[in-house]
Amino acid sequence: MVTANSNGKDATSVAIAYTVLIDQWIEAITFGHTHDLWKNENYKIGIRSLITKNIIPSHFENYYGKGPLAGKIFISCWE
Repeated sequence: MVTANSNGKDATSVAIAYTVLIDQWIEAITFGHTHDLWKNENYKIGIRSLITKNIIPSHFENYYGKGPLAGKIFISCWE
């Protein structure tokens, strides 16, 4: 994970993960991003997002399609 703080108030994090779900079957590459919108001494509120590209072997394309893509965006609050 890479984190960059420009002015001490905003934080942006980027994470990239490569996952093998089942040996030699299905693989996935995930890219994630976090951006702090507001924070005080106790809490942070931010926007997070993830996008995942699945790499499917040809013998599974009938079930999963050619490389399904999934994503989500959410608002989070944490300490």
